Amino acid sequence: MRLALVSRARLSATASRLAQTALSRGWDVHIVGDPATITPLGSHAGISPDVILNRILGSEPDLTHLLLLQRQLENRGVPAVNAAGAVENAVSKARQAAIYLAHGLPHPQTCLTTPYADPSDLADLLGFPLVLKPDSGYGGAGVVKAETLAELRLLLQEKAMNGHQLLVAQRWVPEAWWSLRLVVVDGEVVATMQRRAAAGEWRSNVAQGATAVEVEPSYAEVELAVTAAATLGLDVAGIDVIRTAEGPLVLEANNSPGLIATEQATGVPVCDRILAAVEKRAAVVMS
Repeated sequence: MRLALVSRARLSATASRLAQTALSRGWDVHIVGDPATITPLGSHAGISPDVILNRILGSEPDLTHLLLLQRQLENRGVPAVNAAGAVENAVSKARQAAIYLAHGLPHPQTCLTTPYADPSDLADLLGFPLVLKPDSGYGGAGVVKAETLAELRLLLQEKAMNGHQLLVAQRWVPEAWWSLRLVVVDGEVVATMQRRAAAGEWRSNVAQGATAVEVEPSYAEVELAVTAAATLGLDVAGIDVIRTAEGPLVLEANNSPGLIATEQATGVPVCDRILAAVEKRAAVVMS
């Protein structure tokens, strides 16, 4: 099996784990993500993989380049997990929100905005507290909470100074200090962990110090996670869900979820489940 692993040249811990596991199975693994790569557009030259595994993070500075490299392979009929179009849906938090709401999925009230928006208008729409996020990001980086109009005005100014052009503003969900991460592979939830924010922190991302333990999701939470992944077109996804008094909310999806913490918390060999899905996708085309 010839695998094209679409990722940055310096692999993340999860991408490295996936690559090593694939190599141990005797697969030929080619990393598609070298920034020095020259790609003749429309050319059939170069690698000829049987299948693509996408491990692009939403915060990649060369996201457009990586997706273009993947599309070159997809245009030649190479199947992908996840497809480039699905990744484009997922790396934009605003696009995610629009898709969820269009499909009637429960999701926090959300606005697409910029650092130059009138803070009073945002406050009128969402109330306080409210959350500001970069439209594209990973691991809770750049996510901030505003409690007052003065604080919101200052945070918007800071975002403008840091070069952020697109922002997502969301109504604060009080239960957000802990969340569920449900890993979906080929339409099935294969592992679920509960993440609790670290002391003095409200973001429940493991990258921000949250602790994670295995938990049994409810039927409604499983259905919501599977549906959220499907609406985005994702074969593999980490779906973040918040339990509220009104029922579960889908917060966001990660098209390239980190799996080390999930495997440690749950004991589920998620990397193996992903590679099984990759192998299945290749077999359909090769048969």
